[in-house]
Amino acid sequence: MKQRLAIGAALLGNPSVLVLDEPTNGLDPVGIAEIRQLIKDLHLAGHTILIASHLLDEVEKVCTHVAILKKGIVLADGPVSDVMMDEDVVEMNATDVHALKTFLEAQGIATENDTELGLIRARFPTGTAKLDVLNQTCMERGIVLTHLVLRRKKLETRFFELTNA
Repeated sequence: MKQRLAIGAALLGNPSVLVLDEPTNGLDPVGIAEIRQLIKDLHLAGHTILIASHLLDEVEKVCTHVAILKKGIVLADGPVSDVMMDEDVVEMNATDVHALKTFLEAQGIATENDTELGLIRARFPTGTAKLDVLNQTCMERGIVLTHLVLRRKKLETRFFELTNA
């Protein structure tokens, strides 16, 4: 209740800029969802909200822009989706996984096996993975894809890559 009271007090006077430090800290799941919606509603109403948080999943869900800092130095900043993406990662599987992997590697596409999920992950430069073209090209070579999904990195993953933590 202290957290809710503090946020309520911060909203008194209808400020155009609101600075929140860990706004969902100590809240139950319902309270977290309510604060998340409040932040979105305030944004839609024209307010600017600055949030300091180590809960990167929450940042990813409510923020439009993000800055990642390490010892006071900005490592990355911009729209959340831009900061999270430094490459396109495509998850794939096929009826003939060996043929798929051989084809991808022959095209110079970096791959890795996810043995736990039984998938191949292929890495492309940002914005270049064209799933329709990839699917068609594989089909033309007799490789039937059974799974084809473009995955985004989580903000937390990108944070660790940038900070080497």
